[in-house]
Amino acid sequence: MASFSEIQFSSFASLPYHIQEHIVDLIDHYATYLALAVASKYLSELCVRSLYQTVEFGQSDSEKQCWPGIRGATKPRHIRFPQNTYSQTLTSKPELAIFTQHISWDISDDWSWHLATGLSISQLWSTFEHLSVVRTLNLRVNVSSQTLRPPNPLFPQLVRARVQGTFPQHALEQFLLTSPYIRHLAIAPSTREYLHHPGEPYAYGTSIEPFLRTCVSKNAFRYLRTLEIGLDSNTDPELATQFIEMSAEWITELRIEYDFGDSLRAFEKRVVPMLKSRRWRNLIKLELPKIAIPKEPIPLVRAYCPTLISIGTGSCI
Repeated sequence: MASFSEIQFSSFASLPYHIQEHIVDLIDHYATYLALAVASKYLSELCVRSLYQTVEFGQSDSEKQCWPGIRGATKPRHIRFPQNTYSQTLTSKPELAIFTQHISWDISDDWSWHLATGLSISQLWSTFEHLSVVRTLNLRVNVSSQTLRPPNPLFPQLVRARVQGTFPQHALEQFLLTSPYIRHLAIAPSTREYLHHPGEPYAYGTSIEPFLRTCVSKNAFRYLRTLEIGLDSNTDPELATQFIEMSAEWITELRIEYDFGDSLRAFEKRVVPMLKSRRWRNLIKLELPKIAIPKEPIPLVRAYCPTLISIGTGSCI
């Protein structure tokens, strides 16, 4: 195939729109994007869409392997834009936000982050409000207890989400309880929110339990297909079980990185009784990395999970 540098851009611009779209999607050189962008208004739209479709900031290679929803690549659409440039672009041209469908972002409010990005957290929340068509979110947060949560719900079209870190109080629900389309959810180990007494600016602790309790009370995540959840050992096992069971009828893959407070007996005391509800009729794969599993576990639950083919420890979230 001839290189794009040999193509007459005027002839290329005269091709049917769907052919232009397919060719642009195959481009793996940034300069070619810039050249094609001036060929026609259609090409300009396609190039911007392709560049902004997937935005990644700060994601390590190991996390990409564990989270297949966002993969690294050499194409321009996978370039990690500087956070401040991306935010400023959407602030000045919010219409570009419709092109971003997948986003991976690290958030911190320490001095080095401000120095590097020039962003305040409130500016970042404002940027996220433009991203109304994002379908995949990978969010890692490490902020102080005085950082405020997003004032408005975000990401109403979310399908796949992964969260990790320490969030402002009541922030997780602003990210995860806004879309009725979520089918894949991963809550990494040690994910939590700050706890505040009413009117107090400083937190007295951190916990994931308020978020879990809110989800249970709202009967959220009723149609998940995959759930990966990591919880601290001191998390209330009854609350954790209620949260995990919310999508039992639909879940095909379940990973629980939590020992229910008793890693040696959790399988018999917690996992088997949970599966006995007979609601797990679509469960295919179950991973329990922090629980002692019997030598042949599947026969113990076969009557309750007819489609189950795998129980193991799995790999990291």
